[in-house]
Amino acid sequence: MRHNNGVQLMKGKKYLLFDLDGTLTDSKPGIISSIKYGLTECGITPPDDATLETFIGPPIWDSLVRVYKHSREQADKVVAKYREHYTTKGMFDNSVYEGIEDLLAQALKKEKTLIVATSKPLVFAETILEYLGIKRYFKYVYGGDLEGKLSSKEDVVKCVLQGARIDNLSEAVMIGDTKYDMYGASFNGIGSVGVTYGYGKREELIEYGAGVIVDSVLELAGVLL
Repeated sequence: MRHNNGVQLMKGKKYLLFDLDGTLTDSKPGIISSIKYGLTECGITPPDDATLETFIGPPIWDSLVRVYKHSREQADKVVAKYREHYTTKGMFDNSVYEGIEDLLAQALKKEKTLIVATSKPLVFAETILEYLGIKRYFKYVYGGDLEGKLSSKEDVVKCVLQGARIDNLSEAVMIGDTKYDMYGASFNGIGSVGVTYGYGKREELIEYGAGVIVDSVLELAGVLL
């Protein structure tokens, strides 16, 4: 665990905003297979697995531009094929990290308000949460849109704060595994906890201002509860 001086402060947070992929669930197998399908169907050779893993977290359009220098029109074609596979197979090749459900149950007992804040399109996020049996723990679920107009984590967090009417920013914390989660939190003036068991890198979590960094779900529970 890093940044231990922030641990005690996190225990007092009332609103817990959770990223989805790499924080609540291990979605890597389904996302990777769907990206490979989308690229291959468009006649594009998929990159190595290490590069593919960087697609998990940010909006897929952003990753396609970053890796392939695609135009929006080119990216749209890949996204369409990606979703063919993802909506029928990929999103269900997914599992809840061990210990997460217990953490969520304990948080509710402590009267925390649990919120999902993901860049993933809302319709997919809600389907996944229902499928995995953990949607019932969350008071709110916020996600992006299918067109990619609402996709950045800073915009999603902003929508959470407005929609859930969180006026006292000191009561909210964003929990996530990537630099995008940390930036989304700092951009909106709330605290953050970075988790290293997901798909991001510890160095990036630190660089983008994580208040606390934990290496396991057990440590995360200790920080939040």
